[in-house]
Amino acid sequence: MNLKLRRHFQAIKYGWIDAKKIAIQNNANRLAVYLDILKYYRQYDLWSYHYRIDNLWILPEDQKNEIAQRVGALFKKRDEYVQYKYEERKFLHKYASMKYEASPRLMKKRAEAYRRRYDIDETAILQYGLILMTEHYTIGELKVGKNCLLGRNVDIDYTGGLEMCESVSIMDGVKILTHAHDSFNINSDNDYLPFSNYAFRTPLKIGKNTSIGSRAIIMPGVGEIGENVMISAGAIVKEKVPSNCIVAGNPAKVIAKIPKGLKRVYETGIIPEIKHADNSHKRELKVEQLDEKSGVISN
Repeated sequence: MNLKLRRHFQAIKYGWIDAKKIAIQNNANRLAVYLDILKYYRQYDLWSYHYRIDNLWILPEDQKNEIAQRVGALFKKRDEYVQYKYEERKFLHKYASMKYEASPRLMKKRAEAYRRRYDIDETAILQYGLILMTEHYTIGELKVGKNCLLGRNVDIDYTGGLEMCESVSIMDGVKILTHAHDSFNINSDNDYLPFSNYAFRTPLKIGKNTSIGSRAIIMPGVGEIGENVMISAGAIVKEKVPSNCIVAGNPAKVIAKIPKGLKRVYETGIIPEIKHADNSHKRELKVEQLDEKSGVISN
């Protein structure tokens, strides 16, 4: 059933129940209270529960309108999220399954479906088990740039907002979080999300040419991962990552620097020569240096 239609039935059913409670409490006519509840539901989307707990029946008309407008607008926004969340779960239940791995046609259909629903560039590669979700009645912003890869069973929370620049690779099983909880209300400067237990946004931007290894976890509050970064498999990233480096460990730390200007194989358009040793299954990769003028790897 459509959520809006469901709300109409709930207003009729629970409005009559709450009207009885209000009538008994205030020695009022139940039918008159019920009609007033329906009036404010129709005008402001105000639920009968809030009509009752805010004692609207005994308030002056102007004060009733002010409260009903404010509370009704808040819960109308909540319902918009509930509808979005329902559609999102239905979408993921269908397209995140293995059945779309059965043929190239189905894989293409899955990718097109994700691009229609989310802001994902048409050149991005999307694999099965991809979960993209928001929480706490908030529809975050998600942007995936050109030539990105979202691997198998990647789980992304974009509640706080996530921007992936071009050529970002998110390997299998990576978890990305963009909201956190201040359960003890320690930092009063946080802009808490509505209908949440002190949850707040922690937006994240991932720079171009960055690779996040399998099973790595990007924790809330990282803020930014720079360009040309390699995050090791299984790393737990808890703070901002500078550009041109390799990070690993728990918590993740910079373990090496990547020279500026160094280009990866897919950027040069040149496939390195592979030499096969005689009578051996092993492969020897030709060692090459960076040509400073052209930026292309060569002898």
